[in-house]
Amino acid sequence: MVIGLQIFILLASPLPVGHLYNALANRKHGSRWSSWGWKLLFGVAVVVATTSEFLSYAVQKNYIAILLLRGLVLGGALGTCFTISTLVLASHYRNDVPLVSVQSGFAAFAGAVVYTVIARFAFQDVGLGGGLAYVYSGGVMGATLLSAFLLLVGLKSEDEELWTQRYKHHLCMPKGFLQDARGGGMWFILGYILVFAGVLVYPVFSVVLLTQAPGLFFPDAAAYGILSMLGVAAVSGSVVANLRSLKKVGAVNIFVAASVLAGAICLASVLYPRLYVVVLFAGAYGVALGAILSHHMIVAAMFLSKKVEGRWEDDMPARVAIIMALAGLGAFGGIVGAAALLEGNKNGEKVVIKVAGACMIGGGVLIGFARMWRWRWKAAFYAV
Repeated sequence: MVIGLQIFILLASPLPVGHLYNALANRKHGSRWSSWGWKLLFGVAVVVATTSEFLSYAVQKNYIAILLLRGLVLGGALGTCFTISTLVLASHYRNDVPLVSVQSGFAAFAGAVVYTVIARFAFQDVGLGGGLAYVYSGGVMGATLLSAFLLLVGLKSEDEELWTQRYKHHLCMPKGFLQDARGGGMWFILGYILVFAGVLVYPVFSVVLLTQAPGLFFPDAAAYGILSMLGVAAVSGSVVANLRSLKKVGAVNIFVAASVLAGAICLASVLYPRLYVVVLFAGAYGVALGAILSHHMIVAAMFLSKKVEGRWEDDMPARVAIIMALAGLGAFGGIVGAAALLEGNKNGEKVVIKVAGACMIGGGVLIGFARMWRWRWKAAFYAV
């Protein structure tokens, strides 16, 4: 429940935070544009996120407190940092938010490897009940976000060339969103939610697969599978997100193939739950995971918006933010539903992984169908 709530709040944050950022970024101080507003908001989010990690150590035995602190508060703070950093970085790329979103894959997964290593060793300390993981994570998070706060500099409006000013986004609410989402768009939205309902289940519950019969491995040994997955995802997210891949293969084609591959790996991994097999499957899953999470924003933009004279429509960020919120809801439902299945079935861990695999395969097929609908029945490998 905690992880699911945190992911939902994080993915639901871009829409409200984006509008707040837009209001703060467009304030003038005298004759110059002021950036103190969004910097203050980012700084507050950094303090809240870091404090939440440290406070988790003090309330680790209180489930409700952990649910609110790590799910609601930490999720909102990280969502704020994610939204502001993405929009600020996009100001240096003609405000092309989807293009910027594919560039952060390596850093995100590399950070996930660091936090997983911290948890892997900190939770071995039985005397502290694993509480040191919160302290160590809080220290790393605080240092990382503080560095980002000091380095984050947006491109000021008065410093922009005239030819770049036409690429501004107003982050307005979508106009005619439901009408544009009919037909292929609705198939895409359904498939997108299904993919996110399953994509995070395997990373969260793969440890359970190894600790149950016939594997019966200790959780600390099973953590090597997660490290393998995240390490490969860091490389995969960088390779498939480069411009050559986007032009030669296409973001939508990569996303569809990765979704189906991830689902197939889930179904295969339950057949022989041995450590070396699961680690290999986890590495293969990392290839798909890196591709999915590095392309999800640009794929949503391609389906629900369009470029006019080389620039995205003004309401594109808001359209993508709505889809991300729906994806967060799907991820929340997938993780919580998986936990319920795990508790209610004898071989619940295998049922959970199979259902997640089926969701991703089904979601990938639906998005593939929507891709054919949107861009007509062009060649299957047409770079879209």
